[in-house]
Amino acid sequence: MKILGAMVEWNHGYGNEPELLILANNIPLIEEMIFESVEVDNELTLYLAEKEGKVFYLAHDKSSEHGHGGNDFTIRTKEGMKTMRGPWSSRSGAMNNYFVTQSTEVLADNGKGLYGIALTIEKAKETIERFLPGIELVKERKDYPKELPDLCYSIKLKDDLRLCEGCKKPNDDQSNKQCYRCQRYEDGDICQ
Repeated sequence: MKILGAMVEWNHGYGNEPELLILANNIPLIEEMIFESVEVDNELTLYLAEKEGKVFYLAHDKSSEHGHGGNDFTIRTKEGMKTMRGPWSSRSGAMNNYFVTQSTEVLADNGKGLYGIALTIEKAKETIERFLPGIELVKERKDYPKELPDLCYSIKLKDDLRLCEGCKKPNDDQSNKQCYRCQRYEDGDICQ
């Protein structure tokens, strides 16, 4: 996988956290990946694979095999091919509690469309250092779910990057006191 560019979708005007958006080609497919597994209990097994910085994960719950439409799903593991019924997708924050390979979700554009993938923290940091020197990834625990809080990596501004005086979000026009979006509106607070 080669990452050709990156930007942050700050989600101005929404409650969503900022998201890393990458432009990449040759993104590995699930068929090319080899999964490792962790048995959480008698019912739940987690699977994770990594190739070239892309991470793919599944959660197979024997008591609830309705993920992916309840269809059979075959993956390659270190032990050989494994077929399971209805595994669920998961999220990086949950998987980071169980696997050494840490990851974070990003939006990927491969020139054919935009979709969500997970990157290793190493690949995400390498991408940020190369294309987005004003931000960093910060490791933090989310307070949900209560039984085992997610271990996440959030996009934060580095100390020397200025905020927009209008919306108080990252200023994408460092030559002005307000970001491009706020400059378009007279009151300057449309992004709040």
